[in-house]
Amino acid sequence: MTNKNDSHPPASVATQYFAEQEAKKLQEIDILRAQVKDKASIEPLPADYFAKQGEAELKARAQAAKEIAESQMPIAVRKFTNKAELERSVRANGGTVSDENMPVATKHFLKKAAEKETPKAAASSKEGVDMMPAAIQKFTLTAREETKKKKMALEELNNNPLQMPPGVAHFTHAV
Repeated sequence: MTNKNDSHPPASVATQYFAEQEAKKLQEIDILRAQVKDKASIEPLPADYFAKQGEAELKARAQAAKEIAESQMPIAVRKFTNKAELERSVRANGGTVSDENMPVATKHFLKKAAEKETPKAAASSKEGVDMMPAAIQKFTLTAREETKKKKMALEELNNNPLQMPPGVAHFTHAV
């Protein structure tokens, strides 16, 4: 006589299926872990990186608009616009258009004001720059890449539009 405990019935088909699925899942997890270990860490970016990037993009757009406007501007208007910009930049740098005609007291106080501004700028540059958290950086960079790809795809469609289907073309009147 044989003991019933010695012979086990074979595993059911469902049990075998779930065991295979578990083994596949463990293999996938091991592969993903190996991929994560192989990846280099992301270089940290300053907290204001994306703000500066946006400002640079806005400056580029403004410059492009300015170039378009200047290409259509009359010569006399362009001359006086350039002269006004030159005067504005000189004043922004702490000087005036004509330093020769300036009184000595004005020169003195302008120099003193410039000296007061210099330590503030030096102190702000010495402070540590806040770094962006890695998670925010990773997901923001990923989102920006996706946005850039979508913009490029839209631009490509704008430059090379799809052909109109024959049915639509039949009922559309040429303008």
